[in-house]
Amino acid sequence: MAGNGKTGRIRQALFVGTVLIFGLMYSGSATQVEQIAKRADPATGNVYLVTLRSNADAAILRTGPLEPILRLGNEYLAFGNETAAARLRSAGLTITLLATDVKKQNLALDRRRDNLNINQYELLYEKENIRLFRVEQSVWLSATATTDLLRVGAHRPKVIYVEPSEAPVSIPRLTSAALADLDSVINLVEEDSVTAYMYRLEAFYRRLAGTDSNYAARDYILAQFQSFGYTTAYTDEFFVGGSTPFYNVVAVKPGTVSPGLQIIVGAHYDGVGNSPAVDDNASGTAGVLEMARVLSNIDNNVTFIFVAFDNEEGGLHGSWHYANRAAAQGDQIILMFNMDMIGFLSNDDYAHLSHGENWHYADLWWQMGQTYTGIDGILAGMSGASDHYPFYQNGYDIIYLHEYDWSEQYHSPRDSTTYINFDYTSRMIKTSLATVYSLGNSGDFDLDGIANEIDNCLFTYNPSQTNSDADTLGDACDNCPTIDNPGQADADDDGIGDDCDLCHCMIHCDLNIDGSIDPLDVAIIVNYVYKMLDSRAQTSCPGDTGDWNCDSSVDPMDVTWYVQFVYRSFGSGPCDPCNCDPYPDNCPEYP
Repeated sequence: MAGNGKTGRIRQALFVGTVLIFGLMYSGSATQVEQIAKRADPATGNVYLVTLRSNADAAILRTGPLEPILRLGNEYLAFGNETAAARLRSAGLTITLLATDVKKQNLALDRRRDNLNINQYELLYEKENIRLFRVEQSVWLSATATTDLLRVGAHRPKVIYVEPSEAPVSIPRLTSAALADLDSVINLVEEDSVTAYMYRLEAFYRRLAGTDSNYAARDYILAQFQSFGYTTAYTDEFFVGGSTPFYNVVAVKPGTVSPGLQIIVGAHYDGVGNSPAVDDNASGTAGVLEMARVLSNIDNNVTFIFVAFDNEEGGLHGSWHYANRAAAQGDQIILMFNMDMIGFLSNDDYAHLSHGENWHYADLWWQMGQTYTGIDGILAGMSGASDHYPFYQNGYDIIYLHEYDWSEQYHSPRDSTTYINFDYTSRMIKTSLATVYSLGNSGDFDLDGIANEIDNCLFTYNPSQTNSDADTLGDACDNCPTIDNPGQADADDDGIGDDCDLCHCMIHCDLNIDGSIDPLDVAIIVNYVYKMLDSRAQTSCPGDTGDWNCDSSVDPMDVTWYVQFVYRSFGSGPCDPCNCDPYPDNCPEYP
């Protein structure tokens, strides 16, 4: 399969290289070339549903002309035109047209769980708890819209394929000590503590992001982490298009066996401007604090990171800030566990669990609830309504825990402790603690039935363990599944390994990242093709400078040299006597 992959790369490179060579050297207009080369991103286009059935499909979508805008398991919503869609259909992808003549900035996700928004906006797509609307641009001027809707398209999702499974999950293998301690660990959760957190957060009047009361709540949460004994506890400042600072609050419990592996436990602590914001979301914040308190003096195999996110209500800004940076840094996150609205008064025996295509983590929560707390977790599919969403769009596995009966006091002045079931909230937290504690000390992090020590994709569900290039990484997590590249180098961080990436910055065609599109970019791609075609090729001659015939000048003769070289490489005919020898005498590497 590696040979077939190389042939495909060569053919693709030849096509792109030829277009760029003649376009750049003879058009006389760098602006025109740039317009041709860049991926189309018109103000108006169509919305498509793209279905992935393999890792190969994912690779095609990643590098293709449609722009993925939303990850939906092994389906993606994508934006572009019919020409781009037709190209991907011809490559074998299943693509369904959802809407035409759409402005990308007018696309929005529903953050509500009732039908209020359905009655106000044009529904383009609905699946499980995901609703995509077309809205007018003026809608974003409303404060209510920013808390009830979520803009789509500002952040590009990671395109991956995950093996589907219908197999039930078993409680993961724990060390004997962890298994014996599980019940006692869960019982360390105290309802009095949970209640105290929520009353105190309620007392910070209107925790609207960027206000003094919000900053006071920030300081309280940080002080709590520090009082639990966390030596690594800090505020993480970020901005959202202005000078007002916002702050995530973070505490880190390093793992004792695999500290580089992480479980994120998070909830947002900000609220809307007219509400005490107790269920939404002092309840989830209390869960983060109580789980941090319990685990502060308990050793775990992996690192736990507790995060109270800011500015969730304004557009998930705190979690986007954290998740985007984590992905850019290559953080190895096993699971992001998010709690948002987990305590409304009428709830008792049921909970909603939103999840991605790997639903086994949510199923584990259900088992813990059945075993320890009497709460029946209902697997509710995908949702874009809270702080798990940016992590999921960045390719991480998630659980989003929320109450079964949605609060009747949502975003109102009555969202107070009066309408909280503290017993239910505490049992929700106990179940969550059991889930993340058992997972963090598990012998099977991705719950695919393959022990960690032999799993070729430690964090990606892949029971088949398919490994086409035999490079120790399974196809499900290999950024170049047909080429042996155990190092997984990816210079442009586009999810495509450098060994498979035609050019690391092809999305913009500025291959040498010098801020302009010019013949030097062509030099890089031509040199790349040259080295693939001939094992003797060196970087110096022909090389990245563009002087492929080594006459100390970059000119049209270099183009003919390259074309002749390709011609000869495929054995298609004699050398043109007017052209230089593909192995010229002034290149000492080639006698």
